[in-house]
Amino acid sequence: MLSKVISEKLGIPEPAVQKGMSTLLQFLRGHLKGTDFEKFVALIPGASALPQTSAAQESGPLGGIMKLLSNIFGSQSADIAKVVGSLTKAGIKIEQVGPFVQEFLQGTKSAADANNAGELFASVTSVLQKLTKSSS
Repeated sequence: MLSKVISEKLGIPEPAVQKGMSTLLQFLRGHLKGTDFEKFVALIPGASALPQTSAAQESGPLGGIMKLLSNIFGSQSADIAKVVGSLTKAGIKIEQVGPFVQEFLQGTKSAADANNAGELFASVTSVLQKLTKSSS
């Protein structure tokens, strides 16, 4: 399963990787067009067994920061901040977010290639690259 590979490569506990993968999938659900999300999830072995997560709730100090970011930079920045916050809550250190997203993409690329889903993978990559830039 992809979570085990990422866990071993990055030294992140597998439960944290699984929660992180769920967080990325939740983020993608809101950013992919039409049926692309369902098609992408179908490419990932074991995706249906991942824990269900939700984005960080907008409450407390983090919620205030999210609203401020949204007002200054638009809702996309707030969405990215929520995902990064959720990944860190899952147990992925801030400095591991970029490598985690890259490993997730690398792990799903082979499945996309095997299923002639290159265009779909390009859409996913475009969305998730925003996370790697924001956490570096």
